[in-house]
Amino acid sequence: NIEIIETVINLYDPFVFVMNEKKRLPEFLESTDPKNQREEIRKKIQEYEAKIELINKMPGELYMNMIKINCSEINEKIRTKLRECINELLKYIRENKLIRDGAKLEKAVTNMFSDCERQIRNEKEVNEAEIALETYTQESKKQFYETYEDILEWFFFYLSYDTYKVLEVQNDTNVNSFEQSIKSCRDSFIQIDLSMKSFNEVLENQKKKFME
Repeated sequence: NIEIIETVINLYDPFVFVMNEKKRLPEFLESTDPKNQREEIRKKIQEYEAKIELINKMPGELYMNMIKINCSEINEKIRTKLRECINELLKYIRENKLIRDGAKLEKAVTNMFSDCERQIRNEKEVNEAEIALETYTQESKKQFYETYEDILEWFFFYLSYDTYKVLEVQNDTNVNSFEQSIKSCRDSFIQIDLSMKSFNEVLENQKKKFME
């Protein structure tokens, strides 16, 4: 039976990493390239899912020459640990890629609109406003759209794992809030060009006024 026990233990070798895997996830997330992070997380979740599929095929009981080993408890523990790892990755996406980055984008767009509505009182402020408008036109607008598209990709990536009950989150972090945030950003983008055009007209009028 000792020899058979060794064989049984070897059956669980592929799952040894599971016990400490959750603790290693912060290091994994920190080390991933931001440009490829979505794909890296996808691969990591696929690895966990493959292990869950494997543990599902493990027998609930193992019979030896003289004894019977009940494996159901360890099998369930491994499944639970793997699901916790997946949910930890989804939590990271929810809190960082959706909530945090979404809030940053909304604030940046709001600040831009505030700049475009400010009062111009002298020539110095005209020059400052022209520089700001040029920056918004040539750089910021493109960054806004790129960030928005990235958040949208994360949003649909996140929802693709609804089998892990990702929508069962607290308060304002539910799917309705995400959809509302995305809609708000999209509606704001529609106004960007109009706002910039209007601001440019104000600047031109003010310049003419100061030149008189």
